Amino acid sequence: MGVPTNESTPFKMFDTGSGASPVDTSIRGAQLHDADDAVSGNAGRTFVSSKNQASLNLFHPNHVGPNVESLTRVVSASQFRGYPVSQADITCYKAQFTEITWPILNCMTWTVHALDDLATGSITQGLGLPLQELTACTNSGSTIYGSISTSSLTEFVGWSLTPDANNIESTGPSYGITMGDFDSQIYAIIRSSDAISIDVCYYATTDGQTYRCKSCEDPRKVYFHRDTYLTSSLDDLIWYSDESLTTFASNGYYRPYRNRTTWWGAVRRVINTTNYLITGSDGDAHAHSVCDGDFIYCT
Repeated sequence: MGVPTNESTPFKMFDTGSGASPVDTSIRGAQLHDADDAVSGNAGRTFVSSKNQASLNLFHPNHVGPNVESLTRVVSASQFRGYPVSQADITCYKAQFTEITWPILNCMTWTVHALDDLATGSITQGLGLPLQELTACTNSGSTIYGSISTSSLTEFVGWSLTPDANNIESTGPSYGITMGDFDSQIYAIIRSSDAISIDVCYYATTDGQTYRCKSCEDPRKVYFHRDTYLTSSLDDLIWYSDESLTTFASNGYYRPYRNRTTWWGAVRRVINTTNYLITGSDGDAHAHSVCDGDFIYCT
């Protein structure tokens, strides 16, 4: 039993000498649930020490008073009436919560979306690293920006709300949005440009076969229409010297090459054995001759 709740029933602050446990005639007795409890003896000889040993959730709500959220608001012995409250009188409140990943903040996600396999690009936000996708968060009302950069021969189509070219919002390289009370997503749509390039070793029409097969003194790039390059051999294509495909490649010999990295990190140039020759003014090349032996490696 706890401290009497009937205001006509007297009770003491402390009991002196009673061996009962608990004692329902005093505050100290109501707290003494165990003979080793710290409220026994001198620890419970003052109102303040008894109050500080009490548990706030065990005060009776009808007697402790409203809005008592800490023991500092327990200032009179009458507030102990009904202490400790029985489990039957404790009221539980049902509640629910929603987990918020970024409290207060809202997030913007930029994603690179290529319309074909040959297109490459990346997005940066501020001074961050270039990535295929990145997410940055800020407060509602703040403006946040992302920027797209593309590799050579890749065209930026625009910023789209969907991963296609049907909902273009902007064609500028930087996209910013003033954040509302929700997260946002935008796609950077890219595609291969109209030109595709390859690396070649160039030789003048006066350079002999022996020189062409043992050297690569003039590396260049030549360009082709993307659509025809994917479906035709090199000697069926028109060769250009610029990516805008407006200037035909110079007359001379050409040997395509690719750079390869070895397992120990060295870069080796692997040159094709075929010599392609252009002699007219229309960029039309044909296979002219083949260097003897396997690939030649030039460093």
